[in-house]
Amino acid sequence: MVSMLQLGIFLTMSMSHALSLLDPGMGYYMFYAPRYFTPEDGLNITVILYENYGSMNVTVTLKDGDKDLKTISQQTHESQQAVFMKMNTEGLAIKRYKLHINFGAELEVNCGYNSMRYILTDKNVYKPGDTVKFRVLNLFRNYTGRNDPMKAYIRDANKNLLSEMQLTAENGVSANEFQISSRPVLGKWTIEVEQDEFSEKKSIKVKEYVLPKVEVTVKVPKHIFHLNKKSFKGRILTVTVKARYTQGKPVSGTAKLYIRGNCLRNNSFSQKIKGETTFNIDLGTVAIFGSRCGNFKINASVVNDLDKKVYYADLVTTSLTDSPIEVVSGNSDYLYKPNTMLKYKLYVKRVDGQPLTDEDRKDTLKISIDDVDFSYNTSSEIPENGIVEFAFTPPNRRSLRARVIFSGEYEAEKYLMLRTVYLSYRYPRGGHILTRMDDETSKPEFLLTFPHRVTSFFFTVVSCSRVFISKHVKQDAAKSATISFDTSGMIRKAHIVVGYGLEERLIETSSVSIDVKGPTGVSLNATFKESLVKPGHEAELVIQSNPNTTAFVAAVDKSVLLLSKKTDSISEMIFNGMIHKQIYPSHSSWGFNSLEEFYQLGIAVYADENIVYEMMVAESFKPRGKIAKAPKLRTNFQETWIWDTIDTGSTGMASLAKTAPDTITTWVTTLFGMHPSEGFIPYNQEVELTTFQDFYISLGIPYSIVRGELFELNVYVFNYIPKNETVTVQLMNSNKTVKEEKTINMTADQTEVAVAFRMEPNEIGKVPVMVYASISNHTDAVQRYLNVIAEGSTHEMSQPLSVNVSLEEPFTELVEIKYPPKVVEGSEVVSVSVICDIMGPVLSGLDRLIRFPTGCGEQTMLSLYPNVLVFMYLEARDRLSPSTSLQLEKNTIGGYQNELTYQHKDGSFSAFGDRDESGSTWLTAYVIKCFCKAKHQMKGVTIDSKVIEKAVSWLLERQQKDGSFKEVGNVIHKDMQGGTSSGVTLTAFVAISLLQCQEVNAVNVTDSLKGTAEYLRSWVNNRRAKDAYSLSVVLTAFALLKDGGYFNRVNKQLLSLATKKDDKMYWASSPSKSVEMAAYALLAYSYKHKMEESIPVRNYLVSQRNSHGGFRSTQDTVMGLEALTQYALLFSQNDSAVDVKIETNEGTEYSLKLSLTKTQPFFIRKIFLQAQRI
Repeated sequence: MVSMLQLGIFLTMSMSHALSLLDPGMGYYMFYAPRYFTPEDGLNITVILYENYGSMNVTVTLKDGDKDLKTISQQTHESQQAVFMKMNTEGLAIKRYKLHINFGAELEVNCGYNSMRYILTDKNVYKPGDTVKFRVLNLFRNYTGRNDPMKAYIRDANKNLLSEMQLTAENGVSANEFQISSRPVLGKWTIEVEQDEFSEKKSIKVKEYVLPKVEVTVKVPKHIFHLNKKSFKGRILTVTVKARYTQGKPVSGTAKLYIRGNCLRNNSFSQKIKGETTFNIDLGTVAIFGSRCGNFKINASVVNDLDKKVYYADLVTTSLTDSPIEVVSGNSDYLYKPNTMLKYKLYVKRVDGQPLTDEDRKDTLKISIDDVDFSYNTSSEIPENGIVEFAFTPPNRRSLRARVIFSGEYEAEKYLMLRTVYLSYRYPRGGHILTRMDDETSKPEFLLTFPHRVTSFFFTVVSCSRVFISKHVKQDAAKSATISFDTSGMIRKAHIVVGYGLEERLIETSSVSIDVKGPTGVSLNATFKESLVKPGHEAELVIQSNPNTTAFVAAVDKSVLLLSKKTDSISEMIFNGMIHKQIYPSHSSWGFNSLEEFYQLGIAVYADENIVYEMMVAESFKPRGKIAKAPKLRTNFQETWIWDTIDTGSTGMASLAKTAPDTITTWVTTLFGMHPSEGFIPYNQEVELTTFQDFYISLGIPYSIVRGELFELNVYVFNYIPKNETVTVQLMNSNKTVKEEKTINMTADQTEVAVAFRMEPNEIGKVPVMVYASISNHTDAVQRYLNVIAEGSTHEMSQPLSVNVSLEEPFTELVEIKYPPKVVEGSEVVSVSVICDIMGPVLSGLDRLIRFPTGCGEQTMLSLYPNVLVFMYLEARDRLSPSTSLQLEKNTIGGYQNELTYQHKDGSFSAFGDRDESGSTWLTAYVIKCFCKAKHQMKGVTIDSKVIEKAVSWLLERQQKDGSFKEVGNVIHKDMQGGTSSGVTLTAFVAISLLQCQEVNAVNVTDSLKGTAEYLRSWVNNRRAKDAYSLSVVLTAFALLKDGGYFNRVNKQLLSLATKKDDKMYWASSPSKSVEMAAYALLAYSYKHKMEESIPVRNYLVSQRNSHGGFRSTQDTVMGLEALTQYALLFSQNDSAVDVKIETNEGTEYSLKLSLTKTQPFFIRKIFLQAQRI
């Protein structure tokens, strides 16, 4: 077990580092430390000194900005070339710091918990109304659990934030759940978990579905062996198709094959199947041989005779080969040391993956090397395991070419190019090589070879978050060296990093990773006492592990895995790196630049949702005919059966007894364990249990039907008792009386039949469907629910209300719900959404707004500016999380760099830069506004002031004598300009941009702005047309010009043109222009702090937003976002509690308690009112 003290050191392999000369004549050094460490770790610091001619003091200081926090120093002696120091970091806050060495270099290091989080859901796909259960596995890199708090965010397919949760963990695992509404947004949802400055996401699907009950698999040989070089004649492709119900019984129907390949003449085949069938396809009759023939891709499907549905298998591939035998190199490299014995392994294998036969092994494997003055020839019999070893002493050559021949009935040939380690270079300018010399023992030995003689080198060995070895080695000048070390205690992989000094005063490093034994002393096993039980009966799962192990168990209906394909197991992904991030540091002549096998752990899990349907017990039900006993009504058809945590206690043994659901299926059980000291315990198998009975029925119910729609309810009868029987099937009324009865005869060799009933539901909602069936001595009864939906199309309306939660008196409002004409009776659904922030609908869908800016100069700005506005708002509200901040800054930096490619040499901007004849007045002003806000509001973004100043100068040079501005270029995306493309609105728009930018102080714009102000005043004095749009833009300009007199004049004129309705005020025009005018007016009122005018305009803007927080067009969405952001910044938002009570005219009451805190900034809560008519 690896202690907390060692965790941060793992990132020694991803170092911060620096190289610099000391004082002239004293030499040079390398300074490195982990980039990430925890407060408990301590900070391991290494300084490598070269050409040091005397003793010196090495001092390293940890700094937070300009403040010195901790200092550590060491005095070196004259011959010392390596300094290893450890700094105590207990009590440090989680943030970024700098390490300063007294020689002058600085490194950036990060104090944080270097762990990985994995989100495990009970299913990958959900229906409306389901509850999503999830766990978060939080592991340090030594696989032990981390228990620090996390936040979880749930977003729907439109990126709307639906829920924010605070997660607490025990033994590294936290769990929670959330409810999907009955009418959700369908599509891909995300669960995001955030901790420190990192976040992980998992996607789930929300869709309407009916679970499949048939599994189809297809098996083909991995390779098709053919010897004939001219034809496929006689070459048979064997394809086996299997079709079984999820309870394991065979399916009868028609199997179809579809083969795709470049040389096929016929690619479709079909034949009958009963559980399994084999296709033997003569490729000579369906394919034309040629060089274009490579792989064949095979799709298989089965049409079930019972329900007539088509079920598909996964795509499989087979490839062509001209030999059934292949020879594979067993060495990880092809390097040798001249005049030193070389041991080499070759693997002889069958291409179909089968063991070698005696016939395969009767011939020999021959190896030959022929070179100038050197020859080596040998042959070897092939052992049962197919591993052939040979050894020889190679000469001092740059390379050797070895020919390997398997000379059996079907010849296989391979060429190996062996290279000397002395003449191999890992990097163009030189390098060194690590060659393993031992036979994969627990004490590996490496030969180090250098391109020139070295007198010293250093090496570090890291495994699973722990630095096991860190040494500086001196030797007589030589071009090689040998190192060895003990791997005891290392887990899975060991990483060896070696560095040395070059003559040109540079440090060169190389690395290699080797496999070592996994964790020992921990195990986990699980089994059901019985592998088959009847539905609704108890099953017992027995778990055995180390004492005090916590097992996390999930059991899911196999049908769910058919609907949403299974991913790899948790254990496989963690230990084998199925999902990982490889870190390749940039090439550096003084740092660690070849860390090619540094893995971060990763995971994807499938599981299942637990749906328990309402039970209806048919107490008065009396079926017709002679029956041995009353039937048990099967009602529990949940998709996830087990989602439990089990503690093995002091004995290491535990059992879980649970009643199995009523579904006839196979339950696939997966689990993993967490131990307090050993951490994560894998279990790589699946444990299956089948719930089954010899006679049963299944209802073919669709996901939903429209009210009044006539449909056939198919009742599928399964009888695995080999006896002639008469089956009675009864469809029941809701009052448990028989509605309709049918009988059908089944012969002894029949296992399944279908019986159909016609239904025409007239009620909306979940309608119970109960069916009873019987044969002699056996009965079954099933109740499922039919989802009946309203006819017609969906129409949504909203009525916003603004509430001042700071008032002492309760807020009460009577809301009249008005339904549109011709509404379908019974289809009405009323919901109440409580939004704790005016920007809630916008910010709850941050992923929709936070996009990386791409495209031309105009498209880039459309995506860039919202990133800046969102950052400004969140930072002002103290709501900016580290991960969101990093993402916004990254997007802004990328957008800034992209936009610069569309800057003209004169400083202006246009859609395509220098390819356009001229820069655009409007776009240049837009860029100035955006760049200025990003520069001064986003500390992590660097924007060159000269870029802004040059653009401002370009604008001023094109100002007209009367103070106005004209468009001298062209804007392609006209809609992004709104109504500001020309005339007084363009002049006001340019003025607004310049007045919001501090960089104008560096360019003398005072006289220019005076001229612009005079132009705008003249326009007001001479204005006759009632142009509300122009007035709204000019009003904003006067607000920023701080011209109170003309602001009031324009405002009076603008108010005279306003439409006032209820608590809203707006200016009538097209929908987009009305929003733009309201946005400019709200912006102006916010700058002037005019609350009386701003509130009704705000109410109008809020009422015009769509469900995603945006408006109708590009420009009105950006303007609306800018105006609402500026308005929201005027108000403080303190933590408070709000009680919401809703009462309908039917007397039904609902209540909701909300806490408005900084941890829940734009949380939206929605509740659905159950009354059909309110």
